[in-house]
Amino acid sequence: MSLVLGLDPGSVRLGYGLISTDGAAVECVEAGTISAPASKPIGTRLAEIGADLEALLLEHMPDVVALEHGFVAVIRGSVQQGALVSSEARGVARFLAARSGIEIVELAPTTIKKGVVGTGRATKPQVAQMVQRLLGLKKRPDPDASDALAAAIVASRIWKPRAR
Repeated sequence: MSLVLGLDPGSVRLGYGLISTDGAAVECVEAGTISAPASKPIGTRLAEIGADLEALLLEHMPDVVALEHGFVAVIRGSVQQGALVSSEARGVARFLAARSGIEIVELAPTTIKKGVVGTGRATKPQVAQMVQRLLGLKKRPDPDASDALAAAIVASRIWKPRAR
């Protein structure tokens, strides 16, 4: 059995979804969000989210962490602030996984959507519904956890462990 931790990093909320897989079947182990108050400075929020994520990594020691590729939106010549802040949160997650010796798989948003719904243009509710169905969950996870679980599901299908 392998443990795959999907992450949906944000600067206020970081969604996470941990699944167990034998290569065919997948099962949800734990999912949720780590949050920090939006009223705090970005550095403080990243530190708080990072500390909670580090504790999660140490508790479960997943075999691989799945992260959505970052993207930067440029509108009328200016980079959007939200995309940059999410990239900082993604960097914290990437750093903590690497420091823990955990492999990282990065996936394009369209790859994740296509992997769980069948189309790269799926909406968040469609992704959440399929995640619920694929994992046999009684209730639909919140959007951040659902996106993280979707990343974990797709990564579990394509990830091959490194030779030791």
